[in-house]
Amino acid sequence: MSPEELIDELAERDYQVVGITDHGFTRTVRSVGDFMLSKYAKHLRELQQKEKRLELKVGLEVDLSIDDGINPEDLPFDFLNQLDYVLFEAGGLERNSLYRGVKPIAGIINKLSVPAGLAHYDINDIYLDPKSLEEVIKLLSENNIFFEINTGHGIPYLSNHSIQLLKMFEISFVIGTDLHGRRRLDENVDEAHRFITDNGFKPHYFVA
Repeated sequence: MSPEELIDELAERDYQVVGITDHGFTRTVRSVGDFMLSKYAKHLRELQQKEKRLELKVGLEVDLSIDDGINPEDLPFDFLNQLDYVLFEAGGLERNSLYRGVKPIAGIINKLSVPAGLAHYDINDIYLDPKSLEEVIKLLSENNIFFEINTGHGIPYLSNHSIQLLKMFEISFVIGTDLHGRRRLDENVDEAHRFITDNGFKPHYFVA
């Protein structure tokens, strides 16, 4: 599905704000190559200027895995700051065998002038210990990092304890489809929106 097709389909469904977020700096999936980043952003900016039916946001998902991603210190911040937002795939709070963790994001957040969030993040699976759970949510709050509710991961999204902490620390949310094919466009978007509004969370963007 091309960006144009996606925008047409979402406009027909009366979406008001939509972010398009391709993968970058990763070898795990098909992604925008480093040399294509400017062309990617330019194309979406041109669509953004022409689009009148909905508000289009331009983003990029950054892979912080150790073997297949990028060290956040090595990111091209001049380019990222030309986008509307950045999503990070970071794994847990601390570095492990696969990911560098969330803490390094806090270390570079002052180099970003655009909103930053965590992509398809599952707090319940990663932070079974209540103390660790509170620590990571506090880190999000202190660094104004938003949280993605990923419709491909199904419902329920969060435990009651997670919900209370996220509300207490006033974390804002996006709804993301992790769209790798047309079938995922319909998966749980309405349920995710109800989950956010019913729990009184602060909405951010819809991110495809």
